[in-house]
Amino acid sequence: LIPKSLLFCSGFATTALGVARSGLNAVIQLSSAKTPQEQELLMNQPFVQREIGQAEALWRSAKSYLRDSAEAVWESAVKERVIPLERRINLRLSSTHAIREAVKVTDMAYSLSGATAIFESSPIQRRMQDVRVIAQQIQGRMSHYDTAGQFFLGLDPQSRLF
Repeated sequence: LIPKSLLFCSGFATTALGVARSGLNAVIQLSSAKTPQEQELLMNQPFVQREIGQAEALWRSAKSYLRDSAEAVWESAVKERVIPLERRINLRLSSTHAIREAVKVTDMAYSLSGATAIFESSPIQRRMQDVRVIAQQIQGRMSHYDTAGQFFLGLDPQSRLF
């Protein structure tokens, strides 16, 4: 009943958010141990505090939108046995958005980590690589925004992935 394309996009988005969460957790942990040369502990720097706050806001809002959209699709599938186009559009849009925001959050964690993140042994380096692989898949295509925009403008969406 739920189209495979919607299962895939929400699955990829959930994975991307998990990768971003892991990267964010790693930089939060690092911030209590790393003191860059001639500076104070990362966690005590206002710039780091602001970036962590912004990263949390991005991550949490993307997760919330994805969860709300997935719940709406599930509810329609169970109760009505039909999923309205608007709900399909919202799940695709929230999935693409979550993937794109996960890249931003992971990039923020990577940047905050400084040179610590460049080594293969760094969990943040690996998360950066993983989230970019996810974003390169069809589920993360920017063209999904075009199709959603067509719908919200009252046009017929020009994609079969909804």
